[in-house]
Amino acid sequence: MEILETPYDEWVGYLKTHHGKGAFHASALVREVMVHGNPCFGDSKAFREAPALAAALAGEVRFTPPVVEETVCEDGVVKVLHRLADGLAVESVVIPMKGYATLCLSTQVGCRMGCRFCRTGRMGLRRNLTVAEMTGQLWNARFVLKAPIRNLVFMGMGEPLDNLENVVRAVGVMTDIRGFSIGPKRITVSTVGLADQMTRLADANLGVRLALSLNASDDAVRSTLMPVNRRYPLAVLKETLGALAGHKGLRDGVLLEYVLIRGVNDRPEDAKRLAGFVSGLTATLNLIPFNPSKGETELTAPCDADVNAFHDQLVARGLHVRRRWSQGEGLLAACGQLGEEACRVYRLP
Repeated sequence: MEILETPYDEWVGYLKTHHGKGAFHASALVREVMVHGNPCFGDSKAFREAPALAAALAGEVRFTPPVVEETVCEDGVVKVLHRLADGLAVESVVIPMKGYATLCLSTQVGCRMGCRFCRTGRMGLRRNLTVAEMTGQLWNARFVLKAPIRNLVFMGMGEPLDNLENVVRAVGVMTDIRGFSIGPKRITVSTVGLADQMTRLADANLGVRLALSLNASDDAVRSTLMPVNRRYPLAVLKETLGALAGHKGLRDGVLLEYVLIRGVNDRPEDAKRLAGFVSGLTATLNLIPFNPSKGETELTAPCDADVNAFHDQLVARGLHVRRRWSQGEGLLAACGQLGEEACRVYRLP
């Protein structure tokens, strides 16, 4: 059994079935690894007093987080390259806050969504991450990098809802109060708009916040930027968000993310249509100036004055809007830029 992908309740059942033990030793195992950051669970008092059990479990239990291969820092932001067991690599980002840190973690090696403004999409999808490869990013951030992680955002490489089963299980491990103990309300799961999977996420009753990467207020533009819109157009997304309003399996209020691209989706008519889309929804809108990747020549970010003007138009229409100025842009660790180092590893253009 893999420590990083097994919830506490399953450890209780496993120890009872195979070793005649139960909650006491399950708690000790989970606490030693996920609270104290010590993968040698046999060091805990409970297992020192039960050496035969510790020896038996040593041959049954695996601990295989990704290996932290490289870290780069800028203004407190840390981009981490994690090497996986099969030689592939993913990135995550530790973002400093006041008194704590947020971890932006990846869910796939690459991505098959093909969003025009996202570097990861150029890689295509190599494979889904396992549960342990996701929870291992949190373990590395807390215990290798010593970052005081309190918030998690599933907004790194990959489409989280395209790996929904593993994401749901990973969130279960991360929120267990006997282990990592991340509060569900401190977790945000983002999607490009896989409407069916949005409903499945809600039905998993995790209590996390849903974020939708919107980025356009009309179907023609959104389909150009995000091919997934041809399958799940804006009308379907709004209907789905309306149906999920008040769902007990999600935190109240959806987070709408809107990457501003000069001359593409930042005009007054875009703001007017965007306000129409948000109307009737309990939502917070994040405005994010486009972050170019290496070699990007077609898309550019609007100037700060244009970002502010777009923001003010939306506020005047009664929307709850935040301007999210990028952190980690110089590291290529900002929104849409993850995958740059992974592409270097794979020698992709």
